[in-house]
Amino acid sequence: MASWATGRWTIPAPDVLERPGTLYVFDVGGRLVHRAEVPAGVSTHSWPLVNASGRPVAPGLYLYRVVLEDGITLSLGRMVVVPPGEP
Repeated sequence: MASWATGRWTIPAPDVLERPGTLYVFDVGGRLVHRAEVPAGVSTHSWPLVNASGRPVAPGLYLYRVVLEDGITLSLGRMVVVPPGEP
């Protein structure tokens, strides 16, 4: 779960990336809200819960995908962003 109380969420990959990859975060409508290059040797990426325009994302369900540079999907997952004051 992600919360604005911390302002960040760490998206895990199942293993340390042996090759560079790209992280994609989508809203439930399939719109890309965050994209980041993930260098080799990294197993997490901290997302500050903002979209590409720098605005805070809305509470709700988000899907993420980590794709290696050769196009192989390494990780798929989902997360919930909760509004401030929610448990």
